[in-house]
Amino acid sequence: MKLGMFIIYVKEQNKSRDFYKQVFKINPILDVPGMTEFKIEGISIGIMPKTGISNILDNKVIHADEKSIKCELYFYVDCPEQYLEILEKNGGNKISDPIKRNWGDIVGYGTDLDGNVLAFSKKI
Repeated sequence: MKLGMFIIYVKEQNKSRDFYKQVFKINPILDVPGMTEFKIEGISIGIMPKTGISNILDNKVIHADEKSIKCELYFYVDCPEQYLEILEKNGGNKISDPIKRNWGDIVGYGTDLDGNVLAFSKKI
């Protein structure tokens, strides 16, 4: 099996496209009415109980069983702080500063324009 792509559902395609262009620091490879696609290498699938993200984020978002949390995109980057600054400057919401987590990564969290959780992580 090969991974095709992850698709997140957003309220306003153009606003989300512009947001992710800034956060990802790349242009989309496809941008037509109904679909914008960004190519990012090295993506894997993570499985987490719904209650897990609420606990990680100290219940600062509506409980995972509610409609607020849609998904989490977990990115490895050189400087999580920088990505969270870019996220905020482009209308996203910073949830937590990067800190060392018990699974061995330094991770900071934010949300995009539609409430999707973005994690910016650095391996220790």
